[in-house]
Amino acid sequence: MFRSYTKLPLSLQMVLGIGIAVAAIQAGTAAYEISAESLTLTDKAAKRGDAALDMLESVHTQAMLNRKEVAEDDPAIATLDGTMEQFSNSGGSVKLWLVMGPKVIDFQKAQGETEFEGPRDRVDEQAIAKLERLNSLEGERFRMTRPVILGQGSASNEKCAACHTAKMNIQPGEVVGVYSAEVDLAPELAAWRANAWKRVAIGAGALAVMIALVVLMLRVTAVNPLRKLARATQSLSEGNLDIDVGTNDRRDELGTMGRALEVFRDNLRRTRSLETETEHNRQRAEQHRRDVERRAEEEAAEKLQLATAGLASGLRRLAAGDLAFQIEEPFDASFEALRHDFNASVRELAGTMSAIQGAVGVIDDGSGTIAAGANELARRTESQAASLEQTSASLKEINATVHAANKRVADAREVAKKANQSALNSGKVVTEAEQAMHRIEESAQQISNIIGVIDEIAFQTNLLALNAGVEAARAGEAGKGFAVVAQEVRELAQRSANAAKEIKTLIQNSTAQVESGVKLVHGTGETLVEIGSLIQTINDHMDAIADFSQDQSNGLRDIAGAVETLDTATQQNARVSDDQSNEASRLAKEAAALRVMIERFRIEAGRTQMRRAA
Repeated sequence: MFRSYTKLPLSLQMVLGIGIAVAAIQAGTAAYEISAESLTLTDKAAKRGDAALDMLESVHTQAMLNRKEVAEDDPAIATLDGTMEQFSNSGGSVKLWLVMGPKVIDFQKAQGETEFEGPRDRVDEQAIAKLERLNSLEGERFRMTRPVILGQGSASNEKCAACHTAKMNIQPGEVVGVYSAEVDLAPELAAWRANAWKRVAIGAGALAVMIALVVLMLRVTAVNPLRKLARATQSLSEGNLDIDVGTNDRRDELGTMGRALEVFRDNLRRTRSLETETEHNRQRAEQHRRDVERRAEEEAAEKLQLATAGLASGLRRLAAGDLAFQIEEPFDASFEALRHDFNASVRELAGTMSAIQGAVGVIDDGSGTIAAGANELARRTESQAASLEQTSASLKEINATVHAANKRVADAREVAKKANQSALNSGKVVTEAEQAMHRIEESAQQISNIIGVIDEIAFQTNLLALNAGVEAARAGEAGKGFAVVAQEVRELAQRSANAAKEIKTLIQNSTAQVESGVKLVHGTGETLVEIGSLIQTINDHMDAIADFSQDQSNGLRDIAGAVETLDTATQQNARVSDDQSNEASRLAKEAAALRVMIERFRIEAGRTQMRRAA
C-alpha cells in the first residue's frame, strides 16, 4: 500500500497526508464530544431514575408498614397501587414497577393467585441473581434496578422480616423483590443525533475548506516550484544546458535544490567543453601518428626492396647449383641478420652436399654386398621354414597321442571314483548290518532274561504243587482230587521248565552265532574301508597322472603353437629377405642416380662474390 502511495504525484501525496491528519484530528474531537454528551445523557437519566426509585421505595416501605396481615382490601396496598398507577399514567419518561422474588412468587402460587409480578427482562433477572443495583443502556431505554434484601434498607423492619421468613421461608440476606425503573431517552437521543450530524457536517465543511486552503498554499509555495525543478532536471538529462532553474533566490530547501541544480548545470557545461577540447587533441595526435607510420613504412619498404633484391640474386645462384658463393654486400641493420643466416645456410648446404657425395659412394658399394647377403639369407630361411614345417607336423601327432592318453586316464579316473563310491556304500551297508546284529543280540539277551523268569516261575509252581500234594495226602479221601490236580500242575511246570531250558540253550547258540557274524561283518567292514582307501589312493595317483598328462598336453600345445609361430615368422623372414634383395638392387640404382644429380653442384670451386645491384 505504501508503494502505491509513493507512486502518486507529490501534490496528491501532500493533499492526502494533510487530509488524513486533519480528518483524524476532527474525528477524535467529534468522538470525544459525542462520548461526553452520551455520558451527560446517561447521568441525567440516572438521576431521574434514582429519584423515581427513591419515591417508589418510600411509598412501598410505608405501605408495607401500614398493611394488614391479609392483603385483601388492604388500604396500604390500595394506596401503593394507586400511586403506581398515577405515576405510570402521568405521561412522564420514567416507568416504575415491582418485581417479586422467586420465593414470593412461589408463595403467591400457593395462595392460589394467578397474576404474578415477575421479571420483565434480563436486567430484572440479573438484579435478582446478583443482589446488586444495575444501570444499563438498552437501546433508547435506560434501565435501573434496586434489589430489596430482607433485613436491609426498606426490608429491615423486624415484623416484616419475621412475616416473610415464617410464611415464605425467606432468610435474612435473601432477595424479596426488585424496584425496577425505565427511563425513555428517545427524545434526548434524537436531539443528540441531530446535533451530532450537524457537528459532523460543520466539521466536514471546515475540513474541506482547510484542505483547500492548504492545497492552494502548497501549490503556490511547494508544488509549482518542485514541478519547475523537475522540468529543469528533465531538460538537463536530455542535454539542454540553457535552462533557468528559477528557485535559487529562495532560502528554503527548494532554493538549496535550485542552487545545487545550477552547479550541476555549470559542471556539465565545463565537462562538455573539456570533452570537445579532448576530442580535438585526440584527432591531432591520431593524424601525427598516421604521418609517422607512413614515413616509417616507406623507409622499411625501401630497405626491404634492397634486401629482397640481394636475396633473389643469391637464390638464383643457389637454384643453378652454385654452393660456393657468399653474399658479401651488407644489408640494412634490420636485415643484416637475414644475410648472415642465408650465408650460413649456404655453407651448411655445401657441407651437407659434400657429405652426401661421400655417402653415395659408400651406399653404392654397400648395396651390392647387401643384395648378395639378402639372397643368401633368403635361401637359408626357406630351408629353415621346411624343417620347421616337418617339426610342426610331428608335434601335432605327439599332441594327438597325449590327448588320447589323457582321455583314457580321465575314463579310468571316473571308474575309480565309482568303485570308491561303491566301497563307501558297502561300508555303510556293513555298518548297518553290524548295528542290526547288535540289536538282535540285545533282543536275544532280553528273551534269555524272560526265559529265566519263566524257569523261576515253573520252579515256584513245582514247589507249590508239591506242597499241595502233601496237603492233599494229609486230607485223605477228601484231598484225592486235589492231589491229582497238583500232580498235573507239577508235570506242567516241569515241562515248562524243560521247554524254557531248551529255548535258553537255542538262544545262547543263536547269540554265539550272532557274535560270530558281528565279528565277520566288522572284519568285512574294515576290509571294505581298506579297499576304499586303496581305491582313493589309486584315484589320487590317477588324478596326478591326469594332471601330468594335461600339463604335457598343454606344454606340447604351447610348443606346437611356438613352432607354428616360428614357421610363420620364418616364412615372413623369407619374404622379407626377398624384399630386401629387391630393395638392395633398387638402392644401388637410386645411388647411381643420386651421384649424377650431386655432380651438378659446384662445391669446391672458388667463391663467387655477389654484388648488390644498384
